[in-house]
Amino acid sequence: MRIKNYIFLSSILALFSTAHAFEANGWDVSNANAWRLVQDRSSQIGQNSSSKLLTIEEAVSHRSATYTDNKDFVNSYTFSVGCSISSKTPIYRLRFSGLDISLNSLNNGYAFARFLVDEKQEVSLRGKISGSSIVTFYPFTESQEKAISNIFLQLREGSVLKIALLQGESIEPRVYEIPLNGFAPLSENVIKDCNTLHSFAKASGKSFKYLEDYLSLEPKNAAPEGYTLMPKEEDENPSYNPVIAKKDEVKVETPKVEPKKEEKSKVHTFEPDGGIASIGPDGMPIGVDDKKDDTDNTMEDNEVKDKSLEFDGEGNPIFN
Repeated sequence: MRIKNYIFLSSILALFSTAHAFEANGWDVSNANAWRLVQDRSSQIGQNSSSKLLTIEEAVSHRSATYTDNKDFVNSYTFSVGCSISSKTPIYRLRFSGLDISLNSLNNGYAFARFLVDEKQEVSLRGKISGSSIVTFYPFTESQEKAISNIFLQLREGSVLKIALLQGESIEPRVYEIPLNGFAPLSENVIKDCNTLHSFAKASGKSFKYLEDYLSLEPKNAAPEGYTLMPKEEDENPSYNPVIAKKDEVKVETPKVEPKKEEKSKVHTFEPDGGIASIGPDGMPIGVDDKKDDTDNTMEDNEVKDKSLEFDGEGNPIFN
């Protein structure tokens, strides 16, 4: 009987501990969507424990800034900024409905997401999938650590964070919006806890090395072609829709100039009187062949004959 009662009491305590842990991680249902500073689940379990087998995460108290959006059961999601032992740089954790992630991502064990704060700079991060509904973005490469640090600074000064969970080139990404009002005051506590946790890890002899940067590069087929979280520019004049042609397809229209009607020049037939004569395609004056005398001599021959004529004293020609 005592054994049964002991088992029953242990079960009740386990359920209470689990429920309390879920509450500490931001999963208590509330209508008020606001940032809260909550104890990390691992350190919550190890709190006030006398065990000597605790991990560093369980032994060192650390907290995370958490925001939960409870629209409904399906569309609820939680975004948190917490700590890991591997770096002083915070980590980002996104918890959502299991239907929001693709099967390919689940099989790979990781997923990519785009982060954008106040339309400043769109950044891609690679996250590790835990279970079927949690993606955690760690600073596991040097480039990703710099990206996470830059985003953290923007979170402190920004107003809205947008996260697009990528699901492949044929599926539109799922977008989550997190208001940042109230995050900045909590971020100081998070940074302090992350420094403490990482210092304890290094003091225990743990060393951490960056992985290769290419592992955190977003693949080309991670999102639909041309997808971006940045707003699309709208035309100032919606009724005007210019069509931009490719460079090879640009056609320049030149004004049509009607050719001037050429006046037909008058053809001057050759006459032996020394007047104007038109030149034909053979280079000879037009009609020169028609001006032949009865002896079948051309006018040139006649001119030669005229030069051989003699005149008397009165100017009359002398015919021989």
